[in-house]
Formats: sequence, structure tokens, C-alpha cells
Amino acid sequence: MLSYLDRFKDYAENIRRRTEEHFGSIESRKHRLEVSNVRLADSGADRIHDWASFQKAKETNGSFLGRVVGDVKLIHKETGKVVDHQKNYTMNMFPHVNTLGGYVVNGKELQVVN
Repeated sequence: MLSYLDRFKDYAENIRRRTEEHFGSIESRKHRLEVSNVRLADSGADRIHDWASFQKAKETNGSFLGRVVGDVKLIHKETGKVVDHQKNYTMNMFPHVNTLGGYVVNGKELQVVN
């Protein structure tokens, strides 16, 4: 049986992969969005043990979140010129597990029971 941490790692990687797939095919008549270096941020073992941020999310009716970030370029299709670009662009956010296997969303502590 997988631990909550193993299940969370699979969950976070699935969100990263799906986000990359979703942003990989956005075009208009004039422009194309290119995304590279898609990765997880504010996620992993250090974040799981960040009890202060977890408590702050509860106290401020916030959420304890991880992020999917990437490097984004907007390309003019006709000229190939980069119109705009941004590194470490937040593409998605997701609830992050804590050391007890719970989550905080909108200040509410949630526990998944299997």
C-alpha cells in the first residue's frame, strides 16, 4: 500500500504533466504560446514540513498550496519574433499535503480517508 506521501508525489506529478499538456497547444491567428521547463515549485519534502505556512493558511482562511511553474514565450507566428516572455510563470496551483496527510483549503483543514 502506498503512503500518503507517495500518493501525493504521484498526484503532484500528474498535475504537472497535465498542465504542460494543456499549455502546449495554444495558438491564435497571429500568435503561438510556447512553454518550456515546466516543473513543480513550493512542493516536496521541505514544503510538507513547513508547519508555520500550514498554520498561517488556516489562520488567514488561506490555502496551503504547491505550484506548477514554467517559462513562457509569446511568439508572433509570421515573424517568429518573441513578443513577450516570462520565466517561472505560475501556470497552476494545487493543495499541498502536510506531515499528517491533510490539506488546508480556504482555511479549512481537510483529511482524505480511504
